[in-house]
Amino acid sequence: MPDTGSPPPILGLEVVTAAMVPLVGGKAANLGELLAAGLPVPDGFCLTTEAYREATAGTGARASSQTHSNRPPASPRCSTWTTPNTCSAPASSQ
Repeated sequence: MPDTGSPPPILGLEVVTAAMVPLVGGKAANLGELLAAGLPVPDGFCLTTEAYREATAGTGARASSQTHSNRPPASPRCSTWTTPNTCSAPASSQ
């Protein structure tokens, strides 16, 4: 296969660095940095942001870079989403 100059669509976390945030996103870049620092991280891989866009084109899936202001809670412990992509836990009912 000829070298096209573009990265493969799937990368192992062991090759991902912080400099690759635009290519793989923040979560994958952070996991790659944790691996490089010798911390225990399960084996894994990530799709490049371009591969994700290509795979979800026309499906109605939102790009992860879009705002999550209308995103529903991920779990009962998360009542509202704030920026950037964090949730506020509901007040405990005692």
